[in-house]
Order: sequence, then structure tokens, then C-alpha cells
Amino acid sequence: MATAELNNFLMGLLRINPYSHLATDEMDASQSTQLKPKFSDILRSKRVRILAAASFITLVLLFIFYGPRQHLSSFDWNRCPSPQTVPGSPAESADIDWSRYAYTQYVTNTAYLCNSVMLFEILHRLGSKADRVMMYPSSMHPDPTSTSVESKLLLKAQKEYGVKLLPIEVKHRPGGDRKIPIADL
Repeated sequence: MATAELNNFLMGLLRINPYSHLATDEMDASQSTQLKPKFSDILRSKRVRILAAASFITLVLLFIFYGPRQHLSSFDWNRCPSPQTVPGSPAESADIDWSRYAYTQYVTNTAYLCNSVMLFEILHRLGSKADRVMMYPSSMHPDPTSTSVESKLLLKAQKEYGVKLLPIEVKHRPGGDRKIPIADL
């Protein structure tokens, strides 16, 4: 009984009845017979497939946007161990000769110098054990009496973050560095 009611409900909902015969001139309406559709026939109908696909997509989108997840704002950052305290990590091992390793930055202008100092500050804050080396143009001078930005940044890197300064001669190609217009990218 429940199956028949379900079929009638679905047929009314979908407003389809592919099994009813239409009355023609040769037969009157009283002779037309109506066959009951099978449940599998209803499921194969185009409207049911579209309705099922739309429902599935809606459920997937709802799960993506509102599903269970841990938000970063509620994450307990104090539970994260620092690299030096992770058991079995290379930082914990006493066998490492840290004098063989170094973080190296190659500086060619003031913008790269500023960026390098920021990276060395992060390494200093995190307590990295490897040496820090900055190769900078010999035209920049780390002079304590100078008021230039380059001089101040070089001295800051050296004094506060333990950076070893290495002056170099920056090489340029004979034709100069080609500047590429943005439109060519």
C-alpha cells in the first residue's frame, strides 16, 4: 500500500505519466487504459535525475562551506612544539656541526637589503643555529657615522642578528639588465 501511495505522490509531484494512452479518433476516452509505472521507471525520468543532481550539488556546497572544520582563530598555537623541542628532530641531535651550515642572502640593492634583514630577524627570533651570511655590494658601507639607510640596515643585521657581512662586486652584463615592459609579460 505504501508503494502505491509513494508512486502516486511522485507522479503528482513530477506531473508526468508516460504510461497513459491518449484517446484517438478510433478509441474513445473510456477505452484508454492507464498502466501503473514501476518505481525504477520513475527514478529514470529526466526530472528526477535533475532534482537528484541539484540536491547532491547543494549538499556538497553546504558541506564545503558549513561542514565540520577547525577554524584557525580557535586553534591553540601553544600546542605546536618549536623545532628545537620536537623529539627525534635534527635540531635536537647533538651530532650536527652547525658551523658547516649557513643561511645566505645575496643583496644587490636597498630593497633586497631590507628583505634580507627581515629574513635574518625571523631566523634570529626562531633561534636558528646555522650561521647567517649576507653578500652585499661593496658600494654600500656599514659605517656607524653614516645616516644612509643601507648603512643602518647592514649594521642592524650585523649587531642584532649576528649576520656575517661579505662585501662583493656585483657583476653586470655588458648590455645592462634588460627591463621587460609589463605588457610583454
